[in-house]
Amino acid sequence: MKARFENVDDYLDQKRPTFASQLRKCAAEDMRTFGFPGLKTESWKYTSAKVLLRDIYQPANDVDVTSAMLKNHFIADTDRLVFINGILSESLSDHTNSSAIINPISKAPQQLGKVVSSAQTGFVALNTVLFEHGYSIEISDTLSRPLHILHVASDVADNQVIYNRNLIIGHKNSNAEIIEQFVALDDAAYWRNMVSEVVLNDNAKLTYYKLQQEASAAKHTHFMGVQQLEHSLFTSFNIDLGGQLVRNDLHTTLQAVEASCDLQGIYLLKEKQHVDNHTAINHAHAITYSNEYYKGILQDKSRAVFNGRVLVEPDAQKIDSNQKNDNLLLSADCEIDTKPELEIYADDVKCAHGATVGQLDEAAIFYLQARGITDIVARKMLTFGFAYEVAENIKQPLIHDVVKKALLNWFSSDETLQALLQ
Repeated sequence: MKARFENVDDYLDQKRPTFASQLRKCAAEDMRTFGFPGLKTESWKYTSAKVLLRDIYQPANDVDVTSAMLKNHFIADTDRLVFINGILSESLSDHTNSSAIINPISKAPQQLGKVVSSAQTGFVALNTVLFEHGYSIEISDTLSRPLHILHVASDVADNQVIYNRNLIIGHKNSNAEIIEQFVALDDAAYWRNMVSEVVLNDNAKLTYYKLQQEASAAKHTHFMGVQQLEHSLFTSFNIDLGGQLVRNDLHTTLQAVEASCDLQGIYLLKEKQHVDNHTAINHAHAITYSNEYYKGILQDKSRAVFNGRVLVEPDAQKIDSNQKNDNLLLSADCEIDTKPELEIYADDVKCAHGATVGQLDEAAIFYLQARGITDIVARKMLTFGFAYEVAENIKQPLIHDVVKKALLNWFSSDETLQALLQ
């Protein structure tokens, strides 16, 4: 039990910002009560939190970054928010859409803290106690173009942490596309600990793309909670390409009739990377729908965890839920722990779930070799095709091109191979 409370008092001794004081007070109490996850915490069974608790982290420094340094990361024809080491840069941001009210999180409406409880995990509580920066976005109509939220880590030290707290509210009949991207300009073992809350009101639609390209030594923990009302639609694409230790928690609650969600993800791991995806879909009302499809590719000595939980509450009749997790292992030393779950307390439902773990098809490799393609190129082509099955479901052309380019860069810098993969 002692490990669950390791370093809690040290973190609570750190200076706390003055706004959201009541929320922070409750979170501090939750930290003392529940601590951090330990070896006996079921949801952290395959991911050790000790790596995150070895040091007492200090906030990352505010540094200067120019637009020239970020030009390769900007996406044309999008509105843009840029955070440097967690701090909003007004000079690098460019957002003019009148259908979105964007404010610092310090000016967030009262919904802050209503979707994600600090009792979820010690890392959510820690974020709640210490966050200073983040964004609040209220969407009133259809956004004419996507919003690109770019998080940049620059000149950070190994013992520094970036806290952000974010809130997205989709008002009735609104429609938005948001891509949130995480990049590093240099390598360091910093920690990004982020919490995001999403509220989708009646008939609101949000398509959320997360492109995680943190530094190779970085640690990344992100808890996102989504609350969905009548006829709302939440579509999520989660692409993990970077980081040394990554933990993504994505929880959505379908609270009213005809609410639906579609969660898709790709995680590509190499060397000793560790990526843990924990999703939870709560069918809290009848006539709600969910779909989930995550794919993983592992090589070298990497390890991945996928835990997808679907809960159908009592009287949540006539729901339809599908969940699938497919994994491709490219070496004998990599490992995947996959656990799709269904917990059903209603009898008029349609639910399916499954998981696969396998290797490349040798017959397909031989087929390509018979047409003059080398063994190495054939394997990379088949591996790319496996990952691209999810990426091609991205219908937004601008974001599709960004994700495809990121995938191509992960697979190879060889121009001939990239031409074949195009």
